Amino acid sequence: MKKADGQLTTGRESAEASRNIISAAKKICVITPYLHHDGSSLLLYRFLKWARSTRPQCRFDILYLSDGPVRQMLEKLENVDDVVYLKPKLHRIIHRFESHSHKKNIQKFIGKSDAVYCNTIVSLKWLENFLDPSTTKKHFLPPITVHVRELGYWLVKSGVTQRTFDSLPVTAIADSSLTAESLAGRFVISNCNVIDEYCDTE
Repeated sequence: MKKADGQLTTGRESAEASRNIISAAKKICVITPYLHHDGSSLLLYRFLKWARSTRPQCRFDILYLSDGPVRQMLEKLENVDDVVYLKPKLHRIIHRFESHSHKKNIQKFIGKSDAVYCNTIVSLKWLENFLDPSTTKKHFLPPITVHVRELGYWLVKSGVTQRTFDSLPVTAIADSSLTAESLAGRFVISNCNVIDEYCDTE
């Protein structure tokens, strides 16, 4: 991936960028789209296990959109405090109140965090949706890292726009050079690194 000065990041620089996600943070809010037994969920689990052994001082709250078997795996990790469902249960008359209360609860998780880690670009859009417009200013929010694993189609379907990157304090990580090229073709991002990944889902 090219830096602002046109130079490409090296593998060592990219690995360092990954470490910096949690190097100074003690409390990190993770937003992930689902917890099925597949690539992004298993890569998140592997990342948290790595953090447990290399950054034992860091604690994590996991906010997810769709349940799955990886939830039980995450709940067993010693460095995970809470695993919380992002969508409230709606009940006809009181669904607006429940939605508002749930949104406030999510904002509390973000507000007490030193950093936010979005596991896929879809998660970044969900984060944007849950933020109070009055706090959607860079100096009010903790640093946000989005780990992009999607290509062109899902970059469009995610609903993320250039305004998202302009208004939020976002650093991007692409899981491959191809993903980075897709990102560069759609958005202008000042800070993006490539970290090649492979996850055996068998």
